[in-house]
Amino acid sequence: MNIRIQYLFLILIIAVMGCATSKHESINNRTKLIVINDVLIKEGYRSIPIIKYKSGHLRINAKLNGIHTRLLLDSGADKTFIEASKNSKLGLESRGTDKSASGAGASHLQMTLATVESFEIEDFIIYNLEVGLMNLNHINISLINARMEPVDGILGADILFEYDAVIDYRGLILYLKPKN
Repeated sequence: MNIRIQYLFLILIIAVMGCATSKHESINNRTKLIVINDVLIKEGYRSIPIIKYKSGHLRINAKLNGIHTRLLLDSGADKTFIEASKNSKLGLESRGTDKSASGAGASHLQMTLATVESFEIEDFIIYNLEVGLMNLNHINISLINARMEPVDGILGADILFEYDAVIDYRGLILYLKPKN
């Protein structure tokens, strides 16, 4: 077994062991989180803090072309999307596509494509990332009605798969591994 598979197997074992419930669970879980963090960092992963809304939605802060943005973390979204009305502010040039997007609560949403020259999350940077531009009002209205901050976009599975994401839900950390 190569070292990466061994590390991921260790992480799986630790995660399964973390399901136990005892009075010593918090100490054990803290230790396990430290072990998981150490293993992933040694493997070259970058840790990114996650903000949890009271609704349970997960958000990260990022910079797109140097501009601060808020992105929902959505492993069910096939692509990373940016609110279409933000394209000028972010310096994005929209280009047409025959594709449409759909998701929970909305279907057949019109979208265009754009390239983000610099996509930064903490010290993790992606250059020339293709994103979808679409109207995210259906998401932001729900967040605002629940007294939460609206978002500028959605971090989707395209990035999560491409950069071997590991999500630590208990520790609220997203780990991404840069490409060499």
